[in-house]
Amino acid sequence: MTQKKIFSWACFILMGTVAMAQIELNHGAIIYGYDGSILVGEVITEDEVYIHLRIFTTDTVRVPRGMIQKKYKSPEEVLIYPEGKLHYTSGIFFSISNAFGGSDQSGSFDWDFIVGKRLTPKYSVGIGTAFSINTISLAQQEWIDAHFIPLFAYGRYYFNEDKRRFFAATKLGYGFPSGLGLEFTHSGGLHFQPSIGVHFASKKNRRIKMSIGYLLQKTKGTDTSVDVLNNPVSVNYDLWLSRVLFRFGWEFR
Repeated sequence: MTQKKIFSWACFILMGTVAMAQIELNHGAIIYGYDGSILVGEVITEDEVYIHLRIFTTDTVRVPRGMIQKKYKSPEEVLIYPEGKLHYTSGIFFSISNAFGGSDQSGSFDWDFIVGKRLTPKYSVGIGTAFSINTISLAQQEWIDAHFIPLFAYGRYYFNEDKRRFFAATKLGYGFPSGLGLEFTHSGGLHFQPSIGVHFASKKNRRIKMSIGYLLQKTKGTDTSVDVLNNPVSVNYDLWLSRVLFRFGWEFR
């Protein structure tokens, strides 16, 4: 009898602990008002008319439901931090960024645009495009310009839920050749770009992200020029454009 009581009490305490943990996780909220105001804090009580919210100054405000345009819960839809900063964990997002990399012999500049969806607080997927400008150093002191417009699928995984969220991401697609409006002789090919980075929380609908990645772009072609004696020089190439890229950008919503 005693063992049954102990077992029953243990189950009761366990279920209560789980329930309290769930309640604690779901208390956070961010509220957008029709007047443009944004309130972030902890839901104390709510009914059909009002939501009582303890904001991060420890003050409690009463928000009429009729004034609420949108309301998000934490952690299902947002991760909320002190001072009202947050990360969204669901919904659609847009991002823009630029990157640079290379050496004194070659270099790359890249601008990209991604539209995606957060599947879970940790996983996101999307599609995107970019404009990639590259200078490649070949043998015999030859340089070529090889520019691309990649179309790619995008995937991202977050490692933590802190204000600075570290992530691993990858882009996989095809880089279409471009000549910036001029004639070009290089071909397109597979475009692959893995990266690791950090995403910073913000009070606004845009958040800064920074990353370091590695670019792999397949291309081949023929470059024709003249040497110092004005003799024609032709170089055939079939290579992987590869280099480290440093990226900085913004993600919206």
